[in-house]
Amino acid sequence: MVAVEHLNRSVEAQSRVEDSILDFYRQIIALRKSLPELVKGDFEFVTHSGDVVAFWRKHEGRAIFCAFNLCGESRELPLPKGEYAEIAAPFTAKAGAGKLTLPPHQAWFAAQAR
Repeated sequence: MVAVEHLNRSVEAQSRVEDSILDFYRQIIALRKSLPELVKGDFEFVTHSGDVVAFWRKHEGRAIFCAFNLCGESRELPLPKGEYAEIAAPFTAKAGAGKLTLPPHQAWFAAQAR
């Protein structure tokens, strides 16, 4: 039995809400399953200092750059040289002019252009 104060967090309740935590996790799981680099790829750190973690996932000649801001304040990160194709994900980070702006508790995924 679920306590009354937790009913709004149930799968049934969250299934009716478009931007629920359940919806977010379903999107992230689907994204991961759709990209072999994220499932099977080799792991290469770019940075892991302070509140920002960034790394490459590489598999069969393809690479995805992943960056995460783990704190409650925006962070900027210089992007490794190269061209990127942003991967649609439920985040609001933006890249441009060789840098990535990560809002609080956000992430960014991009494929390395060939």
